[in-house]
Amino acid sequence: MQARVQKLRPQRRRRGAGRGAGPRAFRRTALGLALCSGAWIAGCAHGPLDVAALEQRHPAVAAIDGHHLWDTTPYLLPSGEQVAFFLCRWPTDAAIPVSLPPDATEEERRSLESVLRAWEGAGLGVRFETGAPPGVGIELRFIDTQPGETMTTHAANTVADCALSPAVFENEMGEVLPARLVFASIHLWRGGFDNLGRPVAHSRSEFLGSALHELGHALGFQGHVRVGRSIMVKETDSVERAGDAHDRGDAFSDATLRALYALPSGTVVHRIPVEEYQTAPVDRMAAIARAHDFSGPFVRVGDVDGGLLWRDSSGTRFAVKVEDVRGVLRGSRMLWLEPTIATMELLDVERP
Repeated sequence: MQARVQKLRPQRRRRGAGRGAGPRAFRRTALGLALCSGAWIAGCAHGPLDVAALEQRHPAVAAIDGHHLWDTTPYLLPSGEQVAFFLCRWPTDAAIPVSLPPDATEEERRSLESVLRAWEGAGLGVRFETGAPPGVGIELRFIDTQPGETMTTHAANTVADCALSPAVFENEMGEVLPARLVFASIHLWRGGFDNLGRPVAHSRSEFLGSALHELGHALGFQGHVRVGRSIMVKETDSVERAGDAHDRGDAFSDATLRALYALPSGTVVHRIPVEEYQTAPVDRMAAIARAHDFSGPFVRVGDVDGGLLWRDSSGTRFAVKVEDVRGVLRGSRMLWLEPTIATMELLDVERP
C-alpha cells in the first residue's frame, strides 16, 4: 500500500523581485523543489484537533511555545465503529538505525550526517546510528530524475510506517494506542531539469533544507505547518533558508517536533463514530491476521490517502486503503475503505 504523495510546486517570483531575480530565479523555477506529505486545509483556525485539551492532559506540550502540532495529519485506525486519529513517533530509549545512500559522495554523506546531528540536538531526545542494513530504521536513498521532470516534480518524498500492536483490535481503545514508528524511507533527488530539458543540480542549501524537512516526516510529523517558524512548512524558500542557516552552523530546533516527542507515541488526538459496516474490512483483516500470525498492522498516511497493511510469512502484503484522510478527519466525507486485490481475495477465501 503506497500512500499518495502530493507534488508541491514552488512559488514563481516576479521578474526582478528580491534575491531570486536573474539566473538564480530561473534555476529555482527549474528546480521544482517539493516536499512530501501535504497539509490539510481546515475550515477553522486549528482544524478538528483539540490541541487545547491535549495540552491540558500533557502539560509538557503546553510549555512548548510556538508549536504547530494542530497542523499535523495524524495516523488513523478505523475499527469497531470508530476512527481513532493518533500520533506516532520513534521510541527514544535506543538509537534509531539509519541507512545512508550507498552511492553518496563523501560530501553528500557528511551533509546527511550533519543533518542527523542537527535533529539529535533539536531537543526531541532522539539519537541516530548509521550503518544499518537496507530496510531497517530510517533509510535514505537517492533517486535519479528523468528527462521531462521539471518544476512539477518533487525533490523528495518520505513514507513512515507506524506499527500497531495486534492487541489494539482485542481491547477497548484508550487515550494512548500501542503504536510506534518502525521504518521510514526517504527518497532524495540530486537535481532536476529546467524547462529546456537541461540538468539542474540542487544547491547545497536546498539539499540540506530538503533533508532536514524529510527527516521531520520520517520522525513522525505528517502534513505541513501552514504558517509560522518550522522546518515542516511547505513553502520552499523557508526550507532553503533553514538549509542556509544549518550550513552556517546555526543551532537548529523545531518546536512542533518537540511537542510531538513530548507526547507518548500512540496518543489519540481525535475520534469520530462510524457504522460497524464501514470498518468491517479492517476488522475482518485484523482477525485473519491474528489467526495466521501475520505481521502488522502498519499504518501509513500520505498527502491524500492512508491505510493499513499486513504481511504474511512470505512477505505478501495485504492492505486496506483509506481514501481522503483529511476529509474523514474534518468530518466532511464518509469513511471509505478500499481493500487491495490481494486483500479482497483473502477476505473472500476467509469468508466467515
